[in-house]
Amino acid sequence: MATAIKDKSDLPDYAKSTADRIEALGFKWEFEYKYPIQAPDTVQRVQIRDTAHEAPSAEVTRYAAAMKRGDQFPPGVVTRDGRYVDFNSRAKAAHKLGWPDFPAFILNARFDTASDSERERLYLLGASFNTTAGKRLDRKEVADIIRKVAGNPDWTVPQVAKLLGLTEGTVKSVFAQFRAEERAERLSVHFNGSITESNKAMLGQRSEKLTDQPFAEIAKLTQEAGLTSEELRDLCNRVQDEAESEDAKVAIIQAERYAREAQIAHFKATAKKRPPESVNLRKRLGWITGFNAKVANLLDYNPATAVEYLKQVEEASALLQQLAEQQRKAIREAGVEAS
Repeated sequence: MATAIKDKSDLPDYAKSTADRIEALGFKWEFEYKYPIQAPDTVQRVQIRDTAHEAPSAEVTRYAAAMKRGDQFPPGVVTRDGRYVDFNSRAKAAHKLGWPDFPAFILNARFDTASDSERERLYLLGASFNTTAGKRLDRKEVADIIRKVAGNPDWTVPQVAKLLGLTEGTVKSVFAQFRAEERAERLSVHFNGSITESNKAMLGQRSEKLTDQPFAEIAKLTQEAGLTSEELRDLCNRVQDEAESEDAKVAIIQAERYAREAQIAHFKATAKKRPPESVNLRKRLGWITGFNAKVANLLDYNPATAVEYLKQVEEASALLQQLAEQQRKAIREAGVEAS
């Protein structure tokens, strides 16, 4: 084997950007023009992709055809103990062609004995090659990589976003999801897959403003009732706006749970969301009461529709009056004082 290159000035131009990316994550390297290609089933990898997405046969065939006609490919990247960090499809294509070797960088880290910091940086390095070139990682794969560093306060959202070529919003969302998952687990709330990623992100973003019990109760209700993002946001706002005590905050969540009993049962049985009609009406009433100081904006001056509109308003007003009377009765029977 030829002497390894260790100085960036001696690298071929097509390898320099790869060296830059390696160095940005704190690794040293050696470059081999003729890194030995092994049989694919004998090689271990730093797991960046879902196993089902690793080097699809159609992609390997396409790479092999391009290599055969002389297209330039970036070098592979491997650890000192031979794990592929970014090399899988190219190595398989080279093996398919019967090539004995291929250019590759060898890092100054062994995966099997790597520290936590080294492993985090290896995952980020491998991901960075697959969010900016070649077959991109899917959303779940990207999120899984970000989660590997989200628990380490040394990594910031801007740093990770820059390294992976992602928006800060994308990375911030996954960091928040991780915070929600970690805290929920600590509070014995086990997310079972029914809560959406956007709701986990919202819980993570609100986490600092909620003490343990309200956070746990909101997380459980969100999962059991299949709350939408809008419903979760409304509940969090009402709980955060309650300034009296933690008990008062929990009481708001318990009242919401009681109002959604039918929804919870339906969601448990069908995994489909069906909010109670009282919740749907509350949203619409909130829109109407927003015109409290500007009722004139709701007037209909069109002669063709004004009479029918008045009839609808009067019917709705009468129905709401009936509802108010029955709601007062239900409150009294529940032993609660209406304000």
